[in-house]
Amino acid sequence: MSIAIAFAAFLAFQPEAPAACQPRQFVLYPTVSDEGALDQESKAAIDEVATYVASASSLRVDVSSRRASARSGVYAVRDRLEERGVSPDVLSASPGNEQAMMMGDGVREPLDRLVTVSVDCS
Repeated sequence: MSIAIAFAAFLAFQPEAPAACQPRQFVLYPTVSDEGALDQESKAAIDEVATYVASASSLRVDVSSRRASARSGVYAVRDRLEERGVSPDVLSASPGNEQAMMMGDGVREPLDRLVTVSVDCS
């Protein structure tokens, strides 16, 4: 019996290739308390990002905002991603510097909380 016949099943086995990383952008509107705590809805959305990041390889994750008013949200999202196992080595945080916008009734515009998480598969 030849080696090829004896080990045919073993030689035919091909491991699954790792899933290819696709660049992706997540748009979040985190709600952060005065103490810096995220609400449950925000945590769930960030956990979805962390799950995606964990399934990818060779990546860079940038947490950013355009408005200065979202600064606490940027850092809260970054911290939550770290808690969920995303390496600080691949994370960057870039809070914006545009001024917050007030609606006519004095209510802050939702875009003042907007945080974008960009996953780059480089």
